[in-house]
Amino acid sequence: MTLIMKTDTKPASIACIGECMVELTQTGALEHSSESERFLKVNFAGDTLNTTVYMTRLLNASNITIQYVTALGEDTFSHQMLTAWQNEGIDTRHVSRLAGKLPGLYSVNVDSTGERSFHYWRSESAARSLFSDALTDEQMESIASENSLIFLSGITVAILPYESRKRLVNLLEKAKHNGAKVAFDTNHRPALWRDSDDARHWYQCILGLTDIALLTFEDEQLLFNDQSVEDTLQRLQHIPELIIKRGSAPCIVKSGDDIQSVIAQKVSTPVDTTGAGDSFNGAYLSSRILGSSPVEACQAGHRLAAEVIMHRGGVIPKEAMPAL
Repeated sequence: MTLIMKTDTKPASIACIGECMVELTQTGALEHSSESERFLKVNFAGDTLNTTVYMTRLLNASNITIQYVTALGEDTFSHQMLTAWQNEGIDTRHVSRLAGKLPGLYSVNVDSTGERSFHYWRSESAARSLFSDALTDEQMESIASENSLIFLSGITVAILPYESRKRLVNLLEKAKHNGAKVAFDTNHRPALWRDSDDARHWYQCILGLTDIALLTFEDEQLLFNDQSVEDTLQRLQHIPELIIKRGSAPCIVKSGDDIQSVIAQKVSTPVDTTGAGDSFNGAYLSSRILGSSPVEACQAGHRLAAEVIMHRGGVIPKEAMPAL
């Protein structure tokens, strides 16, 4: 399967839709610092934004346009976000600015094993208004017609009000009608949903349009009571290309009728697992776009994720990026 196509009238272009937030991460060695000696480092991150950054870096020599679609405020943080994305080479033509709105904010606390916990302040974030007060009809038509691949996550869907979710589904339907592929990471966050039934309903709507599913098995167990990977594969057999991530265990990749497991790279002492799955997505999709097989793309995903969890925060410095 060719993920994206470039013609004389339609250049290769990817749209990633979602929310970026202000990320606060504790600095200093936790075992040697008192509470008063610890500081908070400010970054900008979010699952789809992380994937967008990694794809932009990995595809920077390929002449492929990568758009980030979101809504921001008119505050200092929003301005800094936009500047940072443009410096990465991300196309920001569909980043809307909303007066009186702010980006969401979250803090990351990391334990001694690198596992993290989060606290969020996002109930009124600008991105929640993306499909109501931000994107115009002309912009949505442009997104649906000009891109060969659209990537989104469960968080993209979860933060939207009901009517906005319907508009998002409509945009994906139009994009597929125009020949685009849809890649979807369920990335389930229970706190963002009214209840499990609501989440299942909308995930099934998006998965019904999905060409490449990037799943985490724990989410499938929680939401759909899957007892095994085989249950997940059977339930989603209509999806042409499906990856089931399982942390440090081998991931499972299905392409057509071929199913294989791909061993993850071992990391002795993870520093921070924030962004590991997002980076896997970025490397996987970039590798597939450049012609790698699904198994090779999973290997690239594991390599990048292994590097990412050796750094704090969701996006690592450019100089730490491993070769694709």
